[in-house]
Amino acid sequence: MVDVFLDIVPLNPIDSMSKGNMLQVIFFAMIFGFGLSAVGERGKTILHFFEGCAEVMIKVTNMVMAYAPIGVFGLIAFTVDSHGAAVLLPLIKVIGIMYVAYIFHVFFC
Repeated sequence: MVDVFLDIVPLNPIDSMSKGNMLQVIFFAMIFGFGLSAVGERGKTILHFFEGCAEVMIKVTNMVMAYAPIGVFGLIAFTVDSHGAAVLLPLIKVIGIMYVAYIFHVFFC
């Protein structure tokens, strides 16, 4: 248990981000946020910078998500072309089961 708590504190935040250690990244973000709020007015510039970065990332994500259905269609078309239409039967079964579960949930819950 002690190792888990010690592993939360990152030795290098950039290394933690590159390796995908989310617990370390979240811990660093919280400590950085606390420090940024403690600085007060002088930290407003950095706060505005990060808010701008967040807006840019949201716009980039929206642009990617706008073209995601086209990519999914292309992947499904390639799979159907390679393996035949029979590969869609399990998907159709899953979709049917999901609709039955949704209807069950609506009427009984």
